Amino acid sequence: MTQEQAADQWDPIGRHRTSRRRRGLAPVRMAVRIVAAGVSLSLLVGAGYLRHTYDSLDRGLHRVAVGGLGQAPAPATGARLQHIDGAAQNLLVIGDDDRSGLTPRQIATLHVGAADATTSTDTLMVVHVPANGAKATLISIPRDSYVAIPGFRNDKINAAYIDGYTYGTAGYPVTASSSVAQRQAAGLTLLVRVVKNLTGLTIDHYVLVNFLGFYNIAVAIRGVTVDLCHAVDDSPARNRAQGLGGVGSGFVESAGVHHLTPTESLEFVRQRHNLFDGHGHELNDIGREARQRYFLAAAFARIERAGTLLNPGKLNALVAAIKSTLTIDSGLSLDSLAHQLLDLTGGNIVGQTIPTQGSRTFPSPVGDALVVDPVQVQDRISRWLNPPAPSTPSSSTPAGSSAAPGGATRTPAGGVAAAAHGCVN
Repeated sequence: MTQEQAADQWDPIGRHRTSRRRRGLAPVRMAVRIVAAGVSLSLLVGAGYLRHTYDSLDRGLHRVAVGGLGQAPAPATGARLQHIDGAAQNLLVIGDDDRSGLTPRQIATLHVGAADATTSTDTLMVVHVPANGAKATLISIPRDSYVAIPGFRNDKINAAYIDGYTYGTAGYPVTASSSVAQRQAAGLTLLVRVVKNLTGLTIDHYVLVNFLGFYNIAVAIRGVTVDLCHAVDDSPARNRAQGLGGVGSGFVESAGVHHLTPTESLEFVRQRHNLFDGHGHELNDIGREARQRYFLAAAFARIERAGTLLNPGKLNALVAAIKSTLTIDSGLSLDSLAHQLLDLTGGNIVGQTIPTQGSRTFPSPVGDALVVDPVQVQDRISRWLNPPAPSTPSSSTPAGSSAAPGGATRTPAGGVAAAAHGCVN
């Protein structure tokens, strides 16, 4: 090696140098190194920020301990439910109708009626998250399902929480001096028991969402995108003209794809009138439940696409909305749940509604309610969570599809598909 060649390889203090023949690449390499160093620093800072934000959320959530979580119920006599155990989780999602704290302006804007404190649970869903987090199943339970409520009369399932909240249940007494948290614990314990008896599922955890929960989350993510199979009009004026009185969510929109504002998002999930399937049958609460499942899938997809988790401003807004929205059980590990949801995407959320046997009028004060058979419900859930091997798909148009312009078909997503894969009625 000549002295010139040696000089190309080493500097006076023994550090390696770039050959003259490759010296033209030095600025590019330096730029790459600077960018890499900057990205590494950003990731470290970002990871620290995300951990700080997560810890803040975990500390800020309202937690109420309840009984019966994690304990498998006895299946209904005759049911063949195959229980899902191991690392899988079943979360009971409860939406209450508490309007307390709303300002007159919010009442008028959101079309929600009086600002009273109620304990009506109008939304009930069991979210099954498998151990691998690959696909979540959202199982809706209509609020008017007629069930046995231990210690009380048979009633609509949305009375279970109210009964426990007002009068207490086994192990969770309620007196005139009981705090709101104590009443919540009693109501939730009784509701968990009723849901377990109906579905045959172990309920591992619960999430209670207050009335403005959907709205707060929609504000944080700046609305959601929905695909409507049909034009809808749930305005009070139209409902009055139909003899329904001045009810209605206020949601009015044409068929097709729309990005909804936060107010429209709340109207969308609250609509229960003027919702029809492909055969002209009115869906009522079942239609509303399908929309609520659709909203959750759309919100999940929106969070993914908008990069919310990597944007400090957006993430802070979402965390603030969640803190003001949710009550969860004392044992729910957000870290564990996050790991299970790591591979879950909006397209892997499947929605179902438990089977019912039509409506029937029961003695006062129950009135009209949906007949449900726990054996049938548990067998259906078993098939959903333990599906057979998929068969070869047919080339024919799926039942319930609606024709789209140009001859294409649009499949309603309400019962069986993810929000990203079809329209909603």
